[in-house]
Amino acid sequence: MRLPTAKPVIEKPEQANLVLVPQLYFSETANALWKYISHKQLSAEQASEQYQHVCVLPDQTISDQTLVLEALSLAYMATGSCFKNNLNYLPRNPREDTEKSITRK
Repeated sequence: MRLPTAKPVIEKPEQANLVLVPQLYFSETANALWKYISHKQLSAEQASEQYQHVCVLPDQTISDQTLVLEALSLAYMATGSCFKNNLNYLPRNPREDTEKSITRK
């Protein structure tokens, strides 16, 4: 399931001081794992183990509304899609004033 190139991507959240995820993180993870099961790339038991592993990673669950505002702000600054690079799932430092972050620099 993991390519050798995934290792650096996996290590970053595991080494982060704080990992925030949107509320949809858990249901989207379960949905992705279901796709692996339905394509016979994982057994139900393997998927359950993977799900348990990803559930211990986040330190805090954040309202989707809060993270969407941050993603919108970052996308505006990068002139790309809000969700193009899965910005909602990256470990990040929470901003104290997300409303100010919407202004382009």
